[in-house]
Amino acid sequence: MRQSTYTGASGVEPTTRSTADDQLKLARQAIQHPVLRAVVGLRETTVPESPGVITNTNRLLAKPGVVGLKTGSSTPAGGNLLWAAEVGSGRARHLVLGAVLGAACPHHAGRGHGGCADAQR
Repeated sequence: MRQSTYTGASGVEPTTRSTADDQLKLARQAIQHPVLRAVVGLRETTVPESPGVITNTNRLLAKPGVVGLKTGSSTPAGGNLLWAAEVGSGRARHLVLGAVLGAACPHHAGRGHGGCADAQR
């Protein structure tokens, strides 16, 4: 991951940079951890010491086989999606990973990543 620089946890800092290739390297390693894999696939959850339910805004989780991973959007970064899905081929199951960085959705301005996801359906 020589083409990535993380300068904050949120990822919105203008000094944070990465490539789809580096993000896929990260995804390959991260998705192997059972706890992380379980958490990113939750549509909602509760957290001790936090009031109410936390809802995952990744609408792709409603699609069959989608495991999840990371969504995000901001004006400087554009729409970003790092995803994992399990697909079948006969009896075999395969994990497929994908990354989209800096996507622009001009027809869905103001709707963030959700607008981009809606446009892809």
